[in-house]
Amino acid sequence: MTIRDISTEQEHATPDLPTGGRVRRRWPVGRIAVGLVALLFFGGPALAGAAGERSGNIENRALAPRPSISDGWEFFPELNKWAIDRLPLRDRAVRANDEVSEAVFDELPASAGGKPPVMMGKDGRLFLADDFGYACRGNEHMADVGANVARLGRLIVRAGATLTTFVAPDKTSIETEQLPGRYPSDTCGNAGKLALRQKLASTPPQGYVDLYAPIEDVRREHGTAYLRYDTHWNDYGRIQFAKVYAGHLDPALLNGVRTEVGSPQPVLGDLNLLRGRQEKTPIERASLVRPGVTTVAGVQTVENTALDVSVSRSTGAPLHPGRTVMIGDSFLHSATPALQPFFSELVIVAPTFRKIDAANLGRLLLTADTVAFEQVERYYYGADAGILSTEYLDEVERAIDAGLAGR
Repeated sequence: MTIRDISTEQEHATPDLPTGGRVRRRWPVGRIAVGLVALLFFGGPALAGAAGERSGNIENRALAPRPSISDGWEFFPELNKWAIDRLPLRDRAVRANDEVSEAVFDELPASAGGKPPVMMGKDGRLFLADDFGYACRGNEHMADVGANVARLGRLIVRAGATLTTFVAPDKTSIETEQLPGRYPSDTCGNAGKLALRQKLASTPPQGYVDLYAPIEDVRREHGTAYLRYDTHWNDYGRIQFAKVYAGHLDPALLNGVRTEVGSPQPVLGDLNLLRGRQEKTPIERASLVRPGVTTVAGVQTVENTALDVSVSRSTGAPLHPGRTVMIGDSFLHSATPALQPFFSELVIVAPTFRKIDAANLGRLLLTADTVAFEQVERYYYGADAGILSTEYLDEVERAIDAGLAGR
């Protein structure tokens, strides 16, 4: 029989006793590290919240609402979503994930949505994916919009004004070399864009003046005609639009015109907003200058409507006479400062920014000597609401007819 001598084992197994007979435990370094990590992970958001950090809307969606106990078993998963959405510093974690996705994979992150409204092109340039979605709507929608544009043109001429019509090119139609290799609706979208260009060339609306070639010239000269993180043209594109219109009315208006380059300024692009970004990025600024021309601009009430109105005076340079009314969207509105120095009086009607009743628009057109209508390309594929809706145009027509009958 073997007899074990456990005296040695007991000697090593007996812990050292400090003074007072209390056992001193030795914690492994690994456990301490894990504990600290856990403390930071679970306690960090709470500490950050106490320090003033608060979560906000991120990932292009609203924060999950607070669940109700009356939701039954759904309360617990909804409570989990509510708590996660409100973890302080979570927005920074999501932002870091987004930046890695964009920098490493050159694509927008999943947080931008299942079918992102924004797509990333080459060199990080952003584009509106809906440009191609609209262009896929087909010739029938395009014909409907074209018919309403033509009707608006006839109403303007009936009111007694001369008419010029513009289509502001989509960014996706000019900056084509910066588009990604593949993107949603690329085949039908490009076909729709080509069909519109052909239609504008073969059967243009009344008073149509092309902007595609002039904006292409801007891209070639300056490398881009649009803002990097925005759907709209940059200052050089806006100035080009103003010069095209002025030169169409009277080439002498362009004598002495120059472009002054200013200091870069931070701007918040609409495409950044669509993907949930709030930071501003600096852009190069430029302005149109007409020596001897002084412009006073502000918001005035015209035909019971608050509108952007400017009056210019000149010590020598010619001005387009009479009242000019320009109707359009955000592309027109963004170009307002470049347009104003060419006109004795300019009234900007951009319903996106300042609503105007259809009857008031009809009465305003009766006071105009010159009218321009601008619409961005993507809305030419099927925008049947707002100022180009049949109902709106019906009311404009009634107001014009009533005004003409009263003369």
